[in-house]
Amino acid sequence: DVQSENFILSVGQLEKVKGFDILIESFNKIEKEFPNLRLIIIGEGPERKNLVSRIKDLGLQDKIELKGKLSLMQTKDVMKKCYCLVLSSLSEGLPRVLIEAMTLGKVVVASKVGGIPELINDNETGFFFEVGNSDELSKKLKNLLNNKNLAVKMGQRGKEFVLDKFSNEKYIKSYIQMINS
Repeated sequence: DVQSENFILSVGQLEKVKGFDILIESFNKIEKEFPNLRLIIIGEGPERKNLVSRIKDLGLQDKIELKGKLSLMQTKDVMKKCYCLVLSSLSEGLPRVLIEAMTLGKVVVASKVGGIPELINDNETGFFFEVGNSDELSKKLKNLLNNKNLAVKMGQRGKEFVLDKFSNEKYIKSYIQMINS
């Protein structure tokens, strides 16, 4: 299986709005510099065919794995081993997967949409990038991949932030408020 921490992870429905094509473009821009790096995408959906053919066109079949749908436990097991989690959505609410990754002390890189800015403190607990900007995403990824200590530190800060912000009752309360508003 994958060597611990030499892969980038993304999780979500394979739909246009999730921006996986942007993530694949970004990965393509940096993979030559990081020969052992892999990209794993967990999820299933209508975009699978397009993503598969894009990965083929780029010749990245050995580097990018579309794992399909996994259970929550399986996803968590993969997540525990990843270097970082990327969310390249074009629109998003308050993504549960970000909260899960941060709880596991993983550094996150996400597009600046929806509720994401409430979760990530840019340059502190993770990185933002402009929606749809694969150049900016590759720069942020490169920065993290070249700087293991930074990744670990940011992941740790993110974990503290999330545990503080969403300690169970607070999370339930804000979740209920969000649903009601």
